[in-house]
Amino acid sequence: MRKEKIGNIFLSIRNGANIQQDKIADGVPITRIETIADGTIDLNRLGYANVKDDSFKDYYLKEGDILMSHINSELHLGKVAYYDIKNIDIIHGMNLLCLKADRYVLYPKYAFYYFRTPYFKSRLKRITKKSVNQASFNISSLLSLDIPIPDNYDDQKRIATILGKAEKLIAQRKETIKLLDEFLKSIFLDMFGDPVRNEKGWEKRKLGNLTEIGTGATPSRQNESLYYNGKHNWVKTTEVDWGYIYDTEEKITDLALKETNCKLYNPDTVLLAMYGQGITRGKVALLKTIASTNQACAAILPSRYFNPNFLFHLLINSYKKLRSLGRGGNQENLNLTIVGEYNVILPDIDLQNKFASIVEKTEALKQQYNASLQELENLYGSLSQRAFKGELDLSKVPIEEEPNNFSGPAAPEEDKRYGDPFEGMELPKEGLISRDEIHKLIGHDWEEIQEAVKGSLAPIEKQREDSQANKTIEIVSDLPIDNIKPIKGKKAIVKSLDSLFFAELDIDAIRNILNSKYKDKYFSFSDLKFAVAKRYEYQYEVLKNIVFDMLRQKILKQVFVDKNHNESVAEFGYINNQVLTKNLNDGMYFVTINTNI
Repeated sequence: MRKEKIGNIFLSIRNGANIQQDKIADGVPITRIETIADGTIDLNRLGYANVKDDSFKDYYLKEGDILMSHINSELHLGKVAYYDIKNIDIIHGMNLLCLKADRYVLYPKYAFYYFRTPYFKSRLKRITKKSVNQASFNISSLLSLDIPIPDNYDDQKRIATILGKAEKLIAQRKETIKLLDEFLKSIFLDMFGDPVRNEKGWEKRKLGNLTEIGTGATPSRQNESLYYNGKHNWVKTTEVDWGYIYDTEEKITDLALKETNCKLYNPDTVLLAMYGQGITRGKVALLKTIASTNQACAAILPSRYFNPNFLFHLLINSYKKLRSLGRGGNQENLNLTIVGEYNVILPDIDLQNKFASIVEKTEALKQQYNASLQELENLYGSLSQRAFKGELDLSKVPIEEEPNNFSGPAAPEEDKRYGDPFEGMELPKEGLISRDEIHKLIGHDWEEIQEAVKGSLAPIEKQREDSQANKTIEIVSDLPIDNIKPIKGKKAIVKSLDSLFFAELDIDAIRNILNSKYKDKYFSFSDLKFAVAKRYEYQYEVLKNIVFDMLRQKILKQVFVDKNHNESVAEFGYINNQVLTKNLNDGMYFVTINTNI
């Protein structure tokens, strides 16, 4: 293993093309600083400047190029991404360096993995210049840094293969954990609907009327020796991050509890971040230990009205709404009054408990995968450290083929007997867990849950039916029943309605869709049921209400159709000289008559 200056083993290191980018997403895409924010080339974070010719062809990225951030916040300075995208031209833009390796000496992906090591990051700090809002380093300083190079060129490929495999497993574990979170969100929406829109019509009450809500304090740092490094957990908003809290970064003393507004909260208390930088406001966490908090957290105490896991996920699914309630000048904040006045849905406690049982089983799976992820990250760190010190046995590692069949120069074999790099380290199986597999693992009976949902909703549905009948009488009476024109020949929407048709449950959006797709077509309530399908059954009553609203606004007309699809005065009933149908689904259709209101 020898050391070489970066300037000696890269053919070129340069900044990108200086192009004024446009809001219009057209032409050849251009890299931006945020393009490599997650350490990969993110095709969703590219810029455009309406470039439609080859005027910047010299700046097109090529396979094996390494992009490096050299102007950024100090935390993200030196971030790199490896370019291996095929069949697409991308222009290398300003504020990212492009490093092109001399492939007769340096395998590009080997260099890429070295640039990601803590050791290289520490070397970058020595050449970094800091300003108020950002940090940077220049190319000449970067050229002076060195990189360890194995004497055997193929060993560079082998090291890249080992680290790439470990990195792939880490990415798969993270995706699996993310899938488990998405699974819980899907289960919550299936069982309870969107808690903000409340499509299922649950009773809603103010949170402050259902439970106690408290907060905490920040003991004075001037008395740090008296108030801190104690035995009591103390939560800051940075730790309120969508998960369970078992321990805290800082701990406070008995004296801090006695002399400040800090108080201890029991496990199952839901914490809500009332203010904080960036996206912090509105985040929630669930205490799994006794802890106090700072004044930026609202502590929502356990209550007989809520299963803690249900309330935790209810607030997770209310994040955007809660953030929108923030008040203030330069930094919008929530406060205890706003949190207490917030209306939450209140489903049957038995249904909440069924959901909580799914949560507990799923969280147990997450713990297993998080433990596996930690092992993999430790493995990666160990492999990386040993690899760049030349301490790995690489003799059994297959050689990764270089792009464009570039094999590199021939070099004498050098045997390094430091042991198998994977010895004693059990690598988890590859592959992601599917939603169906999650269902099996948590052992949950989905049909039982669906029956519980229906049973819980039954009283609400009965109330809705009773009130809906009155609405029908009121609305139909406003409609003209003379001069009814034939409907035969108009195209029906039957079995062509899409769940997206009423997805947002917003009458303005629906009007726009009607205007573009459904004018002069007709549909029935049966079609609505078909459209929303089983998964969206809870939306049916909401859709009926929207239809009645559209009737009021004379966007739709209600007609009755005979078996030949001709309009006719089907069986009418009368109450106080008002028209009433016997059956909402019996021959009753709706036609778009006005989409320009």
